[in-house]
Amino acid sequence: MQNFEEALCRLEPAARRRAESLIARRSPAVLAGIVAGVALLLAAVGTYGVLSYTIAQRRREIGVRMALGAQTHHIRTQFLSLGLRLLAAGILLCVVGAWAAGKGMEGVLFGVPKRHVATLLGTALVMTAVSLSSSASFLGLIRFGGQVG
Repeated sequence: MQNFEEALCRLEPAARRRAESLIARRSPAVLAGIVAGVALLLAAVGTYGVLSYTIAQRRREIGVRMALGAQTHHIRTQFLSLGLRLLAAGILLCVVGAWAAGKGMEGVLFGVPKRHVATLLGTALVMTAVSLSSSASFLGLIRFGGQVG
């Protein structure tokens, strides 16, 4: 009778037992999510830096072209297209890398799709916003006569 009473005292919901059994798998997943967030932040900062540096290095060229009568929107279009080409190459590499990583981790993933489309789209949108804002912020200085770099 003693064992029966002990067993009754240790009753707990199945959801709690399941959550406790999965904690060993969730901890690395949370850590991977944090690392992925930091990687996205570093990629965004790096993209901003590369585009800013590129535009700053071509400051004199922009000035000469404007002095020779180039339209401001042509210069903006050139640098925005540069940013978009870099963005397209980065997104292509991202999709290929995500596909390869998902394929490699197929056996480890539990209840997670191999290719999470929402995550890929969210990452692409963040990088698009960074690319366009970095190009536009530096090219906006042309319009107002400020100095780039």
